[in-house]
Amino acid sequence: MSFKKNIISISYLLLSLQIIISILGTNNYTVSIPYLKYYFDIIVFLALISFIITFFSRTIKVKELVFIVLWLVISIITFITTKDVLVIANALMIISARRFSLKQMVQTVFFANLFSLATTLLLFILGFVSDNTNGTLNKHSFGLSHPNQLGAVLMVLILCSAYWFVHGSKNIKFILVILNVPFLLLLNSSGSRGGLLASLLMFFILMLYYFKANVLYRIGLFVGIFFFCFSLYSTSTSVYTNGSILNKLDTLMTNRVRMNNVFMTNYGIKLFGQQITYTGGSSLMYYADYAYLDNGYLRNLINFGVAYSLIFYIFILSIMRKVNQLHLYSVYIIIIPMLTYGFVEEGFTSFLTNIVLLLTSVLFVSKEKERD
Repeated sequence: MSFKKNIISISYLLLSLQIIISILGTNNYTVSIPYLKYYFDIIVFLALISFIITFFSRTIKVKELVFIVLWLVISIITFITTKDVLVIANALMIISARRFSLKQMVQTVFFANLFSLATTLLLFILGFVSDNTNGTLNKHSFGLSHPNQLGAVLMVLILCSAYWFVHGSKNIKFILVILNVPFLLLLNSSGSRGGLLASLLMFFILMLYYFKANVLYRIGLFVGIFFFCFSLYSTSTSVYTNGSILNKLDTLMTNRVRMNNVFMTNYGIKLFGQQITYTGGSSLMYYADYAYLDNGYLRNLINFGVAYSLIFYIFILSIMRKVNQLHLYSVYIIIIPMLTYGFVEEGFTSFLTNIVLLLTSVLFVSKEKERD
């Protein structure tokens, strides 16, 4: 038993390292560090180790084997087509997470992000990393690669702290409430629309959890389906029509919505995805200074294809359904805000930000008490 626990403990450590490397490896260092360009290769390597060692923690059942093979086959084919290693990293960690305890996973993600944020802020104060204002005075990264990355880190901290708040002792609750004050202040300074929207929605979901928890499944379904469908609608040419809903939303989001139409028009949707050219500078192809697909739902569809998107969303819907069956309503505090976040941020496509992808263990338990 102790051997199996040690194996899983290593998996939590590897997850922490992946999160820390993903944040510290992309910071705005004032001095160039050549080796940092390999940061994601290290993350994938750690995901592979985690994937391998979880096979020693318990006998694999037929249901698990089918799950593993399905994720691996679709992800490998998608990787061959897109050359984007993110799909492999996601698959490896989604499979590894079937051995995670919900509570310990959330705490691991919380502390890894908190350590990374604190370290980055210290480096910023010492002058080793620089601020990225993204060309505006009201957005700051305080040493992280981009204001939106700062927003993503803070959003994850806020969502994890809310889940932990529900299950924590009085002392823990007090500490988490105190911590959320600087979290929210920094989140506001980041100017991250996605992070702010998801965090504010979380407080509403938290209230519902205490007063009407049994409606959260239906709300989650509605939110997920709505934003998926609205993402598809946002590829419409009406985004260029003055006064239209999409045009107004595009103005509010500084021309980010029209990129949905641009990428859909230029690439379309393929079964196993395709290689996409993104640019942060001028581009003759897009007639814009910015050509990036921020919408996580569309990034899955256009970049990674129908097959990968199908297994990705069926996976999330299955988790939501199982959470409802097990009465683990507090998990919706994380799920529903993250479904909203996906409409405006591509971080939704990665387990490093979208920790819903690490809730796999829910699918392989039959009783609530088995989740830990």
